[in-house]
Amino acid sequence: MSQSLDQGNSNSRPLSTTSARLVAVKIKSANKSIFRALLSLASANLLIRLMGLLNQIIVTAKFGQGTNMDAYYIAILIPTTVAPLIASAMESSVIPIYAGIRTRRGRAQASRLFSTLLNLLLIVGALLTLGSIAGSHYLLYLVAPGEQPSTLMIANSFA
Repeated sequence: MSQSLDQGNSNSRPLSTTSARLVAVKIKSANKSIFRALLSLASANLLIRLMGLLNQIIVTAKFGQGTNMDAYYIAILIPTTVAPLIASAMESSVIPIYAGIRTRRGRAQASRLFSTLLNLLLIVGALLTLGSIAGSHYLLYLVAPGEQPSTLMIANSFA
């Protein structure tokens, strides 16, 4: 049946073997790039988790239970919430777009995209950091509204 359709349409030509191989190589190359990017992210994620575990061990050994430990957790609540949100957004949206641009438009365009996104991330991160430092007193009341004032003062000294 497909032969009769192909014969009726003079514009349809079968792909040559060389063209089919080039398409297969491009797809393999794109998949390889995506796999490498995901492997890098997974490795970084594992390293971050291990460092977080080490952090918990050291902090618990230093502060123990009590007001100081509560103050520490209040002080780090916002950064430890915002950082994974940004990381997961980058992982789920930027990597596929980057890999697609690199495959279709080349390394130069992909590098330009990466540079632009990195600069934007650094600027937004710096602004968020400065804003959270300037308004740390208010942020602490926002994230821990029912906490004792003495604990919030200790948390403010950590921030």
